[in-house]
Amino acid sequence: MNTSKYQKVDILGKNKAKKDAIIQSIANDAYIKQALIAARVNRSTYYKWLKIDENFRIDVDGAKGSRIGVVEDALYKNAKKGNVTAQIFFLCNRDPAKWRNVQKIQNEHSGSLTYEINYIEPNLKG
Repeated sequence: MNTSKYQKVDILGKNKAKKDAIIQSIANDAYIKQALIAARVNRSTYYKWLKIDENFRIDVDGAKGSRIGVVEDALYKNAKKGNVTAQIFFLCNRDPAKWRNVQKIQNEHSGSLTYEINYIEPNLKG
């Protein structure tokens, strides 16, 4: 990877506090936009950092991943409490070979279909 002015600044650690603030905000359920506003970082800088700083990208992905775990835990808790929709969703996605949400109606047809159309000229005379 070539060294750019952005990497040099990152190597010096001048943006570490801002990057840490973004990661922490994301981990605490903030949207990216909210995290950037809180850290006073514009969107283009954020995407440059993601592109050039692999550790930052990995940490951002990890923070996003932790949010998935929170939702999974909530889904499981709701399923245990008797929420039927949560139970169906959980089972269909955790063990799809055994549990499927099948709502297909299958109709079998055989033979042929024939029909005849007769056109009757309307009588437009009084």
